[in-house]
Amino acid sequence: SELHRQARADLLRGRYSQAISGFDEVYKKDPTGARAPEALFGLAQAHLASGLLEDALKLFQRVAQEFPGSASAPAALLKAGQTLNGLGRRDEASQILSTLVARYPESEEARLAQFSASRKQAVESP
Repeated sequence: SELHRQARADLLRGRYSQAISGFDEVYKKDPTGARAPEALFGLAQAHLASGLLEDALKLFQRVAQEFPGSASAPAALLKAGQTLNGLGRRDEASQILSTLVARYPESEEARLAQFSASRKQAVESP
């Protein structure tokens, strides 16, 4: 939809409050439709870019919970894990990333999570 395209453009241009409004409107118009997972993910991204980490985290988790079969779900789990790491909540981040790998083992996001974990272990090992 045009509204979804505009929200994505706003996000890319750093107009986060407009992106939040746009993605929120797209989602609310059809919360179970084909664009709903993308709209909710975009809403989370806009919150993250705005520095609203807790709000972004909740939205990323909603994408994964409400739309587990969507293409956005693995990316949402990866972003949730990264956001938790950014908040210093490492154990929760590790749990989320483990869930990502278990649920979507063939996804690019799972490969990124595994690579990141292996790099972290290499750095922490003597």
